[in-house]
Amino acid sequence: MNRKPLCFPKFIQPKISIILTKGSTFKRMYYCIKSIIQKTCDISYEVVLINEGPLSEKLRKYFPNIKIVEIPTKQGFLTLLNYVAGSALGDYVVFLASDSKVKENWLGHLFETMERDKQIGVIGPKLLDPNGKIWASGGVVWKNGKKTLYGKGDDKRNYQYNYLKEVDYLPSVCIMMRASILKHLRGGDSRFTSPAYEDMDLAFRCRQLGYKVVYEPTSEVIFYPSDKDSISRRGKRVIRKRNRTEFVNKWRHILYSENFKKGKDVFWARDRSRNKKTVVVIDENGPKFDKQTVARSTFHYLNLFISMGMNVIFIGDNHWVNQVNYCRQEPYTTTLEKLGIQVLYGEWNESNLISWIKKHSRYIDYVYLCRPHIAKKYLNQFKKYTSAKIIYNNCDLHYLREFRNYQVTKNPFLLKQADKWKGIEFEIIEKSDVIHVVSSFEQELLERYFPKKPIRHIPVFIYDKQHTSRECSTFDNRSHIMFIGQFAHKPNADAVEWFCQSILPLVTKHAPGIKIYIIGANLTSNIKKLASENVIIEGQVSDSKLEEFYKKCKLVVAPLRFGAGVKGKVIEAMYNGVPVITTSIGAEGLPEIEEFLPIANCEENFASYILDVYYSRDKWEYITNKSYEYIQRFFSKDYARQQIEKDIRISQ
Repeated sequence: MNRKPLCFPKFIQPKISIILTKGSTFKRMYYCIKSIIQKTCDISYEVVLINEGPLSEKLRKYFPNIKIVEIPTKQGFLTLLNYVAGSALGDYVVFLASDSKVKENWLGHLFETMERDKQIGVIGPKLLDPNGKIWASGGVVWKNGKKTLYGKGDDKRNYQYNYLKEVDYLPSVCIMMRASILKHLRGGDSRFTSPAYEDMDLAFRCRQLGYKVVYEPTSEVIFYPSDKDSISRRGKRVIRKRNRTEFVNKWRHILYSENFKKGKDVFWARDRSRNKKTVVVIDENGPKFDKQTVARSTFHYLNLFISMGMNVIFIGDNHWVNQVNYCRQEPYTTTLEKLGIQVLYGEWNESNLISWIKKHSRYIDYVYLCRPHIAKKYLNQFKKYTSAKIIYNNCDLHYLREFRNYQVTKNPFLLKQADKWKGIEFEIIEKSDVIHVVSSFEQELLERYFPKKPIRHIPVFIYDKQHTSRECSTFDNRSHIMFIGQFAHKPNADAVEWFCQSILPLVTKHAPGIKIYIIGANLTSNIKKLASENVIIEGQVSDSKLEEFYKKCKLVVAPLRFGAGVKGKVIEAMYNGVPVITTSIGAEGLPEIEEFLPIANCEENFASYILDVYYSRDKWEYITNKSYEYIQRFFSKDYARQQIEKDIRISQ
């Protein structure tokens, strides 16, 4: 085969140094290097080839600008890395076996995760065999010093191998380290000559320094194991046995306290979650945090549980007809997995959920159920087979929403629906251990019905830090108003129709240039018909585009006539520093909100408030500043954690 010389891109100060050893064959090494060039993008790197023995002219011919470091004899991989540390320029060092082929953006995924979490010392990809099966998704070390390549031979699409996790060790086929750690370690332990025990010793030494060893499944590398070896099988067994004895002697105190008997407690062993509390969170598929208030709220709490050091498992259910349950919903599933959340998906899990619950019952500490139509499906199964604490987040009282819809429309069917949902919701509340509500109004209501049940008021959204939009756009830079909400939700469709037909004409009578932008998914035909010179139908927009609207619009309106729970659109607007004009339904459940937020339930007053705030800098800035203070007080991460920790105990 005619092979062309391969040249790497040249970087003056590469961020990453990739260290390659000569492969079992030149062909393997050539295609490994070719894959690096083709599949590595948007990141600066250099490649250093370790050459054992005399330098081949073939290397210079086919890799003219590769950096070559010659060593006289074969060394262990950590010693090799230390040997070339002085000539490696990167802040990160990657050891890559030449008997491998990297896949798209393999390096970027490793680098981004290392950059995001400074406590990661060593990280490795999902290793695949030539047939595309799992070769290793990290490794498990047992109490007796033996090891297991987790998932070897299994389907790479299996949910167990697709979430970011800590592992006992990583095979040195491909690992990334911080260069500072490599220099600190100063080579490998000479007692270990078996590659597996070198790998295991490296991981234990990194943890001893306070760093994590992490498996990153979005990065993939194919490994082609070589049969060529100068050591006989018997010789390898002797070396492994000797190395295992040395390893157990060296790390006995760790092995006996942190690791398990071989094959036992794999649920904990596979991701080092022994000292973490496990919570199973169940909500609709996704959760589609960019489309729904409830989904965004669930996503915020999934993030909070991770930040609290919990082992988090997510089950996505889809109650809609003709849609698939337990499927990967992108980009949502990958987003959760990159946070370290195990997402149960696939036909087996859907068909065998009870078996899964039974098998793992003793590991589950908490079950967090969202929405009544989902909670009713799973609550009895978890109560029957586990001793987990059941926490039910009602999101909003569906029966109350339907009853209020009836009050507006006088449709008798809605009254029957309200009675049906009340029965479902009250049964779930009765069976659950703790109830979480996002509305202070609903907290007071349920406490009257269930005086002995813990009813906690938690923030619907959690904000880690204060938004900076007020620094970007002030009163003078803004114009027009906006409404945001997804229109499969009946209160939103009703609100927009009422506003455009009854309130907006009163506004444009005095200010004909004011426009309203209607933003949200699932536009109905009735909503689309409202389009006019003053009504701009945007539909669903990206998060970045939505942020632009928050920066340029002067007001947000939330003219809700019925509904329940806390309205995410009101909270989001306040967080983004945009004054909100709403109704008593829109403001419901937000304590003390009436002290600064304009609230009106009739068309004339609503229109009057819009004009009043729209043209008054003082009133606009007053509401904006009060909104920021309100978010800091009731929607901070610290406040949310205080509420959650009333029912979830993190320490073992």
